[in-house]
Parts: sequence; C-alpha cells; structure tokens
Amino acid sequence: MKWTLAFLFLLGSTSAAQISTFPYSERFDSVLVPALPAGWITTANRSTAGDFVTTTSSARSAPHTVLSTNATISQSLTSPSFDFSNRAPTKLDFYTARSNTHTAPLLVEASLDDGTSFTVTLSDTIRHPGTTGYVLTSVVLPSSLANQPAVRIRWRLIGNPAGGATGTFRLDDITIMAASSWDLELTHLMVIIPSDEGAAPTTQPVTIRANVKNAGTLPAAGYSVQF
Repeated sequence: MKWTLAFLFLLGSTSAAQISTFPYSERFDSVLVPALPAGWITTANRSTAGDFVTTTSSARSAPHTVLSTNATISQSLTSPSFDFSNRAPTKLDFYTARSNTHTAPLLVEASLDDGTSFTVTLSDTIRHPGTTGYVLTSVVLPSSLANQPAVRIRWRLIGNPAGGATGTFRLDDITIMAASSWDLELTHLMVIIPSDEGAAPTTQPVTIRANVKNAGTLPAAGYSVQF
C-alpha cells in the first residue's frame, strides 16, 4: 500500500508583537521587496521562497503591493495577530486586482487561536470581477471576533485548474476598523445647591448630577463617577 503525505509550508515572520491599535492599515510599503512585513505569513505551495511577495509592479498605493502568481495552485496570505480584547472589530477593507486569466476563487477567513485553525468565514467566495483594475472589498466583521486576544485573518486562493498558470493576483491597502467595547465619557455635570439661607455654608447639602455616555458596543454596568 502506498501512502502519500501532503505537507503545508508557511513562510514569513511570526515574531512581530500583537497589534492592538486601531484603525489598522497595511500598504506593504515598509519593507524591501520581495519580503513581507513583520508578522505576515504565506504558504509555499507554488514557490519555496513564498507564494505571496511584495512587488513594485502595479501597486495601488506606491511603492509596493503584494503579489501572487498562478491561479491553478492554492495559496494563502495570513495577517499578523490582532488583539481585540475589550474591542469589537467592525469592518475589513482591502483592494484586489487580477489579470484576465487569474480566476482562482478567494475566501477571507479568521482564526481565533492565533492561526492554528481558521473556523470563521468572513466573506462569500470572491471571484474575478471582470476588470483588471483594483476593486474594493468591504467585509462586515462578525461579533464572534469581539474580545478575542489572538485573531489572524487569511486570504486564501483556491486553485482553479482552468485558471491561468501565469495569472496574477494583487492585494493592497488593507484597513481594519474596531470599536471599544466600553467607552465611557462624562458629558454633563451639574451641581445643585439648595436655597437654605439659614444653614451655614459648610453644612449645606450639595447634589451633583452626572451624565455618562457609553460610546462602546456593549452595555456598561457597575461603573462609578468619583469626585
């Protein structure tokens, strides 16, 4: 009996600190081509040097974009780790451009365990849009990502045997928005001193009324205002 073993190789840097400042943006302009920014990981199914690489060719925002070639081979690009503790991610925006023959379907997925598994599907299957220019994709991020401390996002191209072996796929200008789960703000303060002409000033009762606004995404309870 013959056994065939398939190995998945991932290339990139995983040593970058977690990202916890939002909005987050990545234009792939901070590195020397063909390297990926710190924390970004790519498969090595097409090339041992990595399937996704940075390039100066046809960037949406110069000088760089990230590029994958060969629509017949499955390939993926994975983001650094995001810390959404006390936050609710709301939207993911990114731009893609394809050559005419790059017809591999694209899926965008999320991992809640720092990339061990990708169990959250973020997008429908994204197909060739019929144009070779950059196209914006906006994804509403699900509530399951809220307050998760180790989230990674993956762009996964599913190899299409009928696609072009020289077809190209570009990804650029990624933005992630996130709102605070609790964002309390003191919006109004009123001091009420009753009219009591007979009482000494040091013994007059004073009432302080405070209005607190929560701009976060979750209800706030158990807080106090101290003076």
